[in-house]
This record gives sequence, structure tokens and C-alpha cells, in this order.
Amino acid sequence: MDPRAMATAEIDAYNARDVDAMRYADDVVGTWHMGAEPIVYRGRVEVIGHWQREWLGWPDAHVTVHRVLVDGDTSAVEFTWSATNTGPLSLDAGVQVPPTGAHVEMRGVSISTARDGRIVAVDNYWDDLSIMVQMGILADPLGAMTPPQA
Repeated sequence: MDPRAMATAEIDAYNARDVDAMRYADDVVGTWHMGAEPIVYRGRVEVIGHWQREWLGWPDAHVTVHRVLVDGDTSAVEFTWSATNTGPLSLDAGVQVPPTGAHVEMRGVSISTARDGRIVAVDNYWDDLSIMVQMGILADPLGAMTPPQA
């Protein structure tokens, strides 16, 4: 499967909550760049576990792809993620955040590298600060992240 098709199939599997269709290699390394230090998941079980925990807090989460760029075996997907926080959030530090009911949207980029038809590395980049502001967990530091009221 070519990297473009693999990247869009991965998004389709995420949106469908179909972990069996996710094409992660057993030894995949997933890195989430969303704070001061990246969070690294090693192996298919850990990466899938991240998504399953995410879906508990955001059961209607949906990714919309804007563009896919390919270079050899690597693809970059620019997307919008939108979801409503109706379940508790289980953070990797063992902290649970109760649901806020807030609907959030944020832009992000996911870069994946494939080998033998499987994703062996994935790097995800997005702005957690904007999510926390939209959820009402943090104040908007400069008033720049809150959409103007009509």
C-alpha cells in the first residue's frame, strides 16, 4: 500500500474506531509532541491503547484530512480534529479529568513512515493549549485562542 493510501486508511480506521484496520507494525514508535516533553509509545499495543483511552473521553472524535504530502515511505497529514468531551480523560500521568461537555476543534499534523505495508513510526503534532482553553480548563492567556462572540 502506498504511503498516501496508508495515511488515509489510518484516518478512516481512527474515525471508525476499527483498531484491527490500523496498520501499525508490532514495533511501531509513536511520538506525541504536545507539551514540554514528547510522549513516546513503543509498540502497537501502546499506540492503540492511547487511541482507546482517547475515545473514552472523546467518543465522537473525528479527523478531517486537509492534505496529504508524501516523500518516499513517509506521509504528512494535515488535519482538523473535532470532538466533544463527554467522558473522563485519562492522562498518561495517571490523572483523570472529569468531562466538561465542551466541543473543541484543533488543527494538527501527523507524520508516518511505513515499511512492508505497516506504519513503523508516527509523530503527531498539535496544540494542547488550545484544547485546554476551549475546554475551560485553562484561561486564554492572551485572548487569542477564544473565538470572538457574535
